[in-house]
Amino acid sequence: MNDKVFLIAVELSSMSAIQNFEKVLSSIGEWKKLVGNVYVLKQPFSRMCENIRVHISTNFGKDLRMFIMKTSLDAAWNLDASVDRWLKENI
Repeated sequence: MNDKVFLIAVELSSMSAIQNFEKVLSSIGEWKKLVGNVYVLKQPFSRMCENIRVHISTNFGKDLRMFIMKTSLDAAWNLDASVDRWLKENI
C-alpha cells in the first residue's frame, strides 16, 4: 500500500473557497482533482490522516466538513486521462 496518497472529500461552497483549498493542498504535496470537491493528495513522506485534517483546518477553521482516507492497492476509476495517469503512477 502506498501510505503517502490520500483521498480527500470536502464541502466547499464558492470558487474562492475551492481556490484557497487547492492552495492549501499545494502546500502539503502534489494533488489532483478527481470530481467535484474530491481530491487525491500525494505527500513526500508518510503522514496520518489526522495531521492532514489539522493542517487544512488551521487554514479553514474547525467547521469545514471533510473526509480524509489513505488509499489502498484496491482501487478502480473512470476519470480524465491526466488523472488516470496520475493515479496509475501513484497508487
